[in-house]
Amino acid sequence: MNDVYIKHFIELAKCLNFTKAAQNLYIAQSALSRSIAKMENELGLILFVRSTKNVRLTPAGIVMLEAYQKLLQEHDNYLRKAMRVGKGDGGLLTVGIIECQNTDFYLPQIVEFFCENYPGIQIEMFYGNFKSLRNKLETRKADIVITQLFDLNSYVTDEIVYETFLDNPGCCIVAKKHRLAQLKEVNPENLNGEVLIVISQEVSNQGYNEAVRYINYHNIQVDGIRAADTLQDIALMVENGLGVAFWDSTSKINKDYVKVLPIKGNLMLSLAAVWKKDNYNTAIPIFVDCLGQSK
Repeated sequence: MNDVYIKHFIELAKCLNFTKAAQNLYIAQSALSRSIAKMENELGLILFVRSTKNVRLTPAGIVMLEAYQKLLQEHDNYLRKAMRVGKGDGGLLTVGIIECQNTDFYLPQIVEFFCENYPGIQIEMFYGNFKSLRNKLETRKADIVITQLFDLNSYVTDEIVYETFLDNPGCCIVAKKHRLAQLKEVNPENLNGEVLIVISQEVSNQGYNEAVRYINYHNIQVDGIRAADTLQDIALMVENGLGVAFWDSTSKINKDYVKVLPIKGNLMLSLAAVWKKDNYNTAIPIFVDCLGQSK
């Protein structure tokens, strides 16, 4: 429905006089008559009863007047809300972050930017494993999540939007007392005979598959693969000598007990920000723009 028609209809309904309504709208009376006639034709309804003496609303006209007044009121309410959010006067952004991720080289700057430029937008953050982040995004308990790019295959891809913002080399973690801890760098063949600890398929099927792909590509003969549901569990198992693992070089690890070693063989990882297509939280594009600038 043409907004102009609605405006003309509401003014005539208030005045119940074509001449006065046309004057208030600063248009010719004939133009107002055409607008009302076109609106009635489009709706398939008679909105006004016209006579030589007066104009009055029909029952259908009364219903449509109430509907259009509510519609305009909602429009004004949303407009004011959008203006407040645009000025930083209100709003909430909930951000989920993959567990163990070291965020001090990008998130503090983003939070500072929001505090200075959008002080009314509250930011909440939480850590989660791959599976819990997917669930929180799906149930709208998170507006945006930061996760590994490989896990996007576990999302309903036609429902999400994502943007990568950090590429970094993968590495290998071993216990400080492990035989490989004496090396400065790990070659694929150094992993022969080792137990490899990986994320479980239930939590991240693609994360599991990426680890298996790497050892198959380099013909590594491991002594077995053990799965864990969280990155923290992987780190704990490595720390206590139960195996070795691939690790994101930007993730936190207890270096008092674990050695982080560069690894050859094209093991690259990427962080991605992911959000739902139909989430119209106005803080999301601001946050994503800030992430882009942190590259």
